[in-house]
Amino acid sequence: MNLPLRITICFLLTSYVFSFDADYVPVGCFNDRLSARALPELLENFRVQNSKWPEVMNWTHIETSVIKKCAAKAKSKGYLFFGIQFFGECWSGLRSHQTFAKYGPSSRCTKTEPLIGMKRSNYVYMLTKENECNRYKIFNSPDRSQFHNTDFTMRVRCDHDQIDENSWYRFAGAAGNAMAEKCVQPARCQTYRTGWFAGSYPKVADGIQGGNVCFSWNGNCCDNEVSVKIRNCGNFFVYKLSGNIGCMNGYCGNGKVIKT
Repeated sequence: MNLPLRITICFLLTSYVFSFDADYVPVGCFNDRLSARALPELLENFRVQNSKWPEVMNWTHIETSVIKKCAAKAKSKGYLFFGIQFFGECWSGLRSHQTFAKYGPSSRCTKTEPLIGMKRSNYVYMLTKENECNRYKIFNSPDRSQFHNTDFTMRVRCDHDQIDENSWYRFAGAAGNAMAEKCVQPARCQTYRTGWFAGSYPKVADGIQGGNVCFSWNGNCCDNEVSVKIRNCGNFFVYKLSGNIGCMNGYCGNGKVIKT
């Protein structure tokens, strides 16, 4: 095989490896030890460049030259968590989801992005399974807020069969930053039966969790309920919602009262 062909093949293989759409979310900063490491497998050392570690970091673009590449390497091995230590070391392991926090939290990580660990500390990230923290649909209409009184002269919301059950949803803007988490009076958020999240909110490291949404009606805060999925993406939550909820039912956000 001639040299130009080898170079071309190597380039294509490298491009393929890092074509992973690795979606990840920040978990936090955790201590490590030199013996019995919390994340025992060094996937790459981007701080050095030699025959063993051929890839070198770009100190002005750590997100792309270290964190994203580390995420791709962890994903290619089927690992769920990975950590960045000493600015450019990529650590993970088969049991990373069980061991990443075994030495407790640390303060030896950067405080602003890019979030990376320093000496004997890992800034830990978690890979998502469905890219749910990057690919979602947004509910941001002000009339989806729990405090919006339904205007019956306008179209009343019916989320039944309007929800794409293969998609994730995020509440944002005037609708709120999450689904309402307490009983919402009927005839709010531009619907009749008002949906609110009756489950427990997970931590980032909990991954995708199940929960129930209750619909308020006729003096009953949970006249009927459906199962949904929820994911903590660090700065916000996303939900995989049920579309089989009947009319006129709608999912309500936790938006605040708008002063006029």
